[in-house]
Amino acid sequence: MPNGAIYVEREPPVARIVFDRPEQNNPMNDEWRADLEAALESLRPDAEVAVVIVKGNGRSLSSGGDLQALNGVFGGSRYDDRQNSLRIGRFLYRTLWQYPKPIVLQVHGYCIGGGISLMGASDVVVIAEEARIGSPEARALGFEPFLGFWALTLGPRWTKLLVFTGDSIDGRTAEQIGMVSKAVPGSQLESYVEWLAARIAAVGVETLSIQKEAVNSAFEILGMEAMLKSTMVYNHLAHGTDRAGAFLEKIRDEGIREAVTWRDAPFGGAQRMGGRMPLVDGPEPPPEPSPEG
Repeated sequence: MPNGAIYVEREPPVARIVFDRPEQNNPMNDEWRADLEAALESLRPDAEVAVVIVKGNGRSLSSGGDLQALNGVFGGSRYDDRQNSLRIGRFLYRTLWQYPKPIVLQVHGYCIGGGISLMGASDVVVIAEEARIGSPEARALGFEPFLGFWALTLGPRWTKLLVFTGDSIDGRTAEQIGMVSKAVPGSQLESYVEWLAARIAAVGVETLSIQKEAVNSAFEILGMEAMLKSTMVYNHLAHGTDRAGAFLEKIRDEGIREAVTWRDAPFGGAQRMGGRMPLVDGPEPPPEPSPEG
């Protein structure tokens, strides 16, 4: 069973897996992965549970990968880096995508970096309209593992734009481009997710598992698993670039905060909740001309 990063709430026919490191914005690391897998496995044989909600305590669903832990992983040999990239990339595919019961992901606050892969691996994603999602690691490290899935569902234009800039978008935009199932006001997020999960669960676990496998099979025929592996190979290559090396060196020498500040400086700094979102708002307008022209 989970040992600290995650806990489980069971109220058949729905169960909840709750990320519980709110002071750190629920980082994704080896402890988190072990707890998530244990939580899912504890619910797998439970015939009374038909749907699993995944959510997070605190200000955000997840701040993404634990950069301090990832720095140790990516700072190893080329062989170790490639194996770890494949291991981390396949984890959510194996635990969530291939899980026999529907996974409803509840997104609030920030869902960035590796959190984007949670969205790709989940079956239904409901997001707060004001939430912020993106892949800032694309600016100086690598790719989120479900890049191939986004290319299939969002198309190449939005996928490339999100990767090229590392910018974040809000929940409303994510719904408009097909990245999530539904965006609702933050005040309604909890009640809407609970209502939707109960509505899905009414179909029954046996039928739901067949439906999930049928839809997933269509993507697997298109090469879902092969695309996931391919993305991880390119992720490994990205770790060897000069910019990624400089970013990891800054983490080691100056700390995560300074390294992230360096990474985001060319983009106007880190994007904060409530602030401007370039991909939504557009660029800053030019200054008004002075009276002298």
